[in-house]
Amino acid sequence: MMSINNYYNIRRVPFDTIRKAKSGISEAVDKILKHYDAYIRALSMVETRDHWYFNWDLYERLQFKLMELIFKFKF
Repeated sequence: MMSINNYYNIRRVPFDTIRKAKSGISEAVDKILKHYDAYIRALSMVETRDHWYFNWDLYERLQFKLMELIFKFKF
């Protein structure tokens, strides 16, 4: 379980950046995509019988899904 001190030290996307991204400013969308890039890359690793490989299709679908969610975000 995460302690309360560690909870507040987590780096978050600023609210203003989310607001700008929702309004369509591409620089803000890029900031959000960059913020979650390491997580999306980790989710895009696929294990087969003998090795791991990076699935570019999955990576692009996850990025697209994140962009959809940015525009659906409700304040």
